[in-house]
Amino acid sequence: MPAPKGNKNALKHGLYARHISMDVRPELARMPVDSGQMEIAALRLTALRAMDLYASAADLHDKAIAVDIAVRALKAVVNLVAKEKFLVGESPILKDLWEAIAEANRLDKLDEDI
Repeated sequence: MPAPKGNKNALKHGLYARHISMDVRPELARMPVDSGQMEIAALRLTALRAMDLYASAADLHDKAIAVDIAVRALKAVVNLVAKEKFLVGESPILKDLWEAIAEANRLDKLDEDI
C-alpha cells in the first residue's frame, strides 16, 4: 500500500536516508514523492547538482565529468519515468524531465564548442 500523498518518511526512515546529507534534504523534500518517485527525485537532484558543478568547473576535465554525471542521471530518470508511465499512466514530472534533458543537451553542446 503506497504512503499517503506528501509523505516524507523516506527522508527520515527510508532505505537511502543515511546516504542523504543534511544540506540536500530540504531541497529533496520539496520534490514530489507521492507515487514512489523518491528515486526519480534523487536522480533529478543529482542532475541539477551536476549542472551546478559544470557552471563552476575550472577546467574541461571537470566540465566533462559534470556533463557525464548529469547525462547518466537523466538517462536513469528517463528509464524510471518510462516504467512508471507504463505501470501507472502519465507521470506528473514529464514536463520537468524534458526541460532537464534540454538543459543537459545545451550543456553538452557547450562542452563540444569549447
